[in-house]
Amino acid sequence: MMSPEQNELITRTGPGTKCGALMRHYWHPVALADELPAMRPAKAVRVLGQDFVLFRDERGRHGLLDRDCPHRGADLAFGRLEDGGLRCLFHGWLFDVDGKCLETPAEPEGSVLCQRVRQKSYPVVVKNGIIFAYLGDGEAPAFPDFDCFLAPGTHAFAFKGLIDCNWLQALEVGIDPAHASYLHRFYEDEDPSGDGYGKQFRASSSDSNIPMTRMMREFTRPTIDVEGTPR
Repeated sequence: MMSPEQNELITRTGPGTKCGALMRHYWHPVALADELPAMRPAKAVRVLGQDFVLFRDERGRHGLLDRDCPHRGADLAFGRLEDGGLRCLFHGWLFDVDGKCLETPAEPEGSVLCQRVRQKSYPVVVKNGIIFAYLGDGEAPAFPDFDCFLAPGTHAFAFKGLIDCNWLQALEVGIDPAHASYLHRFYEDEDPSGDGYGKQFRASSSDSNIPMTRMMREFTRPTIDVEGTPR
């Protein structure tokens, strides 16, 4: 059982937290591509306790910026998509996908203020319908070549759901093999070699011909081995 202090350390991921600093060294899903409609492809998103605005410009490039305009803190999620970027509604400051300020229209003629202004931006990639961003400092790591990101669109799909818990609770249930015997139990088996492709728990278990449905019913006490790795 963790102490309250240990729980706070390992579950708080906002800016300035130790776990948050660690999490920001990885790519994170921030939205589905379908959530940026053609009519107005801009969306407020909150990731790791931090607020951003995600948008797509006229050239089809995706950008992720800090949500508060550096001028007066106005919400850029309400900005207009025009003239090559996202324009703040308050004074019209215009930012491109890299956070570069393109215009500060309320300034006097000939002002070069916009050349000294940048909004914090973050690397973004789109993989099979999911928009990912790197929120850490420095150069982003290589994006992982998982099968679901390399597969053609005919063999992959993107979805999202709301789970009212912290990241550790979500991860815990995902790697917990014991709960599957009860929460995902099937009382009838299907032929794993048949129409089971893409269906959860319908294939054969590893290194056997036993259907996973039968495996989960008959073996409800899985052996869990932990392998230590270098820090």
